[in-house]
Amino acid sequence: MNTRQLNRASSVVAVLSAVCVTSVFAADQAEPIFISGVYPHLAVFNSVVQEGRSMYAGGGECGIGAVVPWAGKLWLITYSPHCRSGGSDRLFTIDDIWQFGKPVGRGGPWRQTTVAAAAPSDPYLMTGYDRKSVELSHDAVDTVAFTVEVNFDHRGFRKYQAISVPADKSVVHEFPTGYSAHGVRPRSDTACTATATFVYE
Repeated sequence: MNTRQLNRASSVVAVLSAVCVTSVFAADQAEPIFISGVYPHLAVFNSVVQEGRSMYAGGGECGIGAVVPWAGKLWLITYSPHCRSGGSDRLFTIDDIWQFGKPVGRGGPWRQTTVAAAAPSDPYLMTGYDRKSVELSHDAVDTVAFTVEVNFDHRGFRKYQAISVPADKSVVHEFPTGYSAHGVRPRSDTACTATATFVYE
């Protein structure tokens, strides 16, 4: 297949994708369609790129390289992992990020992680969510005290609260309504294998 044919095929794929997405959204403009958390209308494609003797048509292995919320918009940039010499990458914006609903999240810096006594975890994002909680557990034979530290002014971490977790138990702590900080990190007073899961709703 030559370059002209690849360009034509790429254009056909792009047009068909646009038609399919448009037809889906025509039925209900208020509710963006999503499938298992995936929004098809946010799919991004690069143009045909030549790398040595190979040609890559748009819609190949194009992915999203970075996503950043800023100034009330969601910014994202594409990238082509197979194009070492560069591609036709673009910067996109989504004007109304609230169309996806309120921000929620679940994760943490430790998941069955071997931790040293008094060593803090890596910082974990905490800002931009309404309700927050943390679930702590460990494999030590005795009660472990976890100290939760927060950074709310970009001047370093300070102690928020110590939370005692008995052996063979997990403890859930809910932060006060409206509580906010830029980052959070736990530390254990005992060397153990620990899990710290933050839930943001």
